[in-house]
Amino acid sequence: MECSGIIMNIQSDIPKTLASACQKYSDRIESVEYEGDDGYWIYMKSGWWNPHLESSMIHEHTVKACLWQLPLICADPRPADKR
Repeated sequence: MECSGIIMNIQSDIPKTLASACQKYSDRIESVEYEGDDGYWIYMKSGWWNPHLESSMIHEHTVKACLWQLPLICADPRPADKR
């Protein structure tokens, strides 16, 4: 799904490849951060889910692993009161 929104919280040290890919999912992503040795953190907006990690974020050490998970983001299957 393509969205014309813009993610406002992308750290300046995020590689352009990852930043650009995340913008395609701007309706689902809240922020994108890089924490050095702790890798990349992509936080979902409320109501979205990463089934690969069974959480509302993507946390990986490589851009490639993040890019692989972006298309997997789906509606959060948990009841609203459990999020």
